[in-house]
Amino acid sequence: HNRSPIEIRQEFGLKQNQRIIGEVGRLCEIKGQHILIRAAQKVIKNNPNTVFMIVGEDLEKKGEYKKELESLARDLGIRQQVIFTGYCPDIMDLMHAFDLFVLPSFNEGFGLVSLEAMAAKRAVVTTDSGGNTEVVIDGKTGTIVPTKDPDKLAEAIIYHLKNPEISKRMGEEGYARVRQCF
Repeated sequence: HNRSPIEIRQEFGLKQNQRIIGEVGRLCEIKGQHILIRAAQKVIKNNPNTVFMIVGEDLEKKGEYKKELESLARDLGIRQQVIFTGYCPDIMDLMHAFDLFVLPSFNEGFGLVSLEAMAAKRAVVTTDSGGNTEVVIDGKTGTIVPTKDPDKLAEAIIYHLKNPEISKRMGEEGYARVRQCF
């Protein structure tokens, strides 16, 4: 551990009571960050003290997709609550600072980053695409939602925020699953 969750919050100017929803991966359409930002609007309406941390860089479109994401967040009135960190080498430090990990991808081979979240004892909200369902067990280590559905994604995130003890238990189950299976 290089930096504690408290240090991470300080670094990004967040209050200790703000909930962090984290997403990690290269910025590109197929990873579904635009779906996450649409979902974020609903989540923030329900839970105003929530921020979304989007970790990764936009290599494919050389920053164009990131600009689209920023202006989408601005149009939805939540630009202040969406943090683009760019590339971060120390993903596990961030994972421990997240309250919940979300992977809204349309097409995921094998969700290695979900395993990292589970290793940090975080519940995972992800889509029913590709390898995600092999990693995350719906209702046990996280919540599976349909792809490209911001409403269902928002519902799942809100559920986890409302039920921190259930979410924490799913994180523990995920940790046990990583130890056992991977």
